[in-house]
Amino acid sequence: MFSSDYEDFNHQLEQLNNSDIIEQIPSYSKETNQSFIRLLENEIEQQLTINTILESNDTELKEHINKIKNFTKNNDEIIEKQLTKITEVVSILKNLVIRNNNLKENRNELKTFQESSEYQKVANNILEIKKQKHDILNFLKNMKIIIPEI
Repeated sequence: MFSSDYEDFNHQLEQLNNSDIIEQIPSYSKETNQSFIRLLENEIEQQLTINTILESNDTELKEHINKIKNFTKNNDEIIEKQLTKITEVVSILKNLVIRNNNLKENRNELKTFQESSEYQKVANNILEIKKQKHDILNFLKNMKIIIPEI
């Protein structure tokens, strides 16, 4: 697990130094970033709810535990199916990204275009947005809070 996190971190550092507009524009979305901000605001609300539960008296806590048990019972099967599908999609996506990177490296006209300072600035700004999103998701993950990334 650590090795994978370390490799991911090093890859992210490499990307900061090698950002190009071809990689950044397809994944940039004003709407997605707005959705991500709303997602974080929603997580704040959820954390406030958790805080209320944790500060509740013993009787209320027992009620919350029963609700959690019911949720688990009612959602176990769909969660397993979702995990299987996500695992499949992640594998396909990783293979496609590797293939695209190999193709991109072999196109000289793209290299010249990408090295332009005008396009580098935009690419770096988009990458910084991604880095900020990645940083907060990692922070939340380290705090054992996993939210869906948009």
